[in-house]
Amino acid sequence: MTMKDPFIFTKCSEIETLISEVKLWAKDNPKLGAHLATYIDVMILGMLEECVEYLIKERAKRSGDVEVSNYISKHIENRFRNPNFGLICRILGQFSDTYREEFERTFKKDSPEVVAMDGLLQNKTNVAHYGLATLKLSVNDVELYFKGVVNILGKLEELLI
Repeated sequence: MTMKDPFIFTKCSEIETLISEVKLWAKDNPKLGAHLATYIDVMILGMLEECVEYLIKERAKRSGDVEVSNYISKHIENRFRNPNFGLICRILGQFSDTYREEFERTFKKDSPEVVAMDGLLQNKTNVAHYGLATLKLSVNDVELYFKGVVNILGKLEELLI
């Protein structure tokens, strides 16, 4: 993981540690692994939400205008929920078409990173609305999804700060 910003690095490291621990705990119990994978899924989405908000707020601070920065910070806190590719592209486009275009050039809609991010959200939604019968995630699945999210955060970090 090559995150430059200490906040982003720390958040990603926390998830890496959690995944490593859960792999040990669930090694001999696939059902426990499925439940914990769902927990990790939600944690990754929360981390992604928090990190994207952070990056946008940091970018807003670079404007040097406290009022504009405050407005953007409050706006993003209220509007950025359940992160997915389309939402991130829209927000980047609100800053700059160049940001959005660069992000879309890097990650196509069917890229592993986008599939991972959108898959995390779909899994969370399925469990929330359809129950535990939809538990199909493994710890290895969420680990792969996490790697995709890390790549997305790396690109956002490059674009915004």
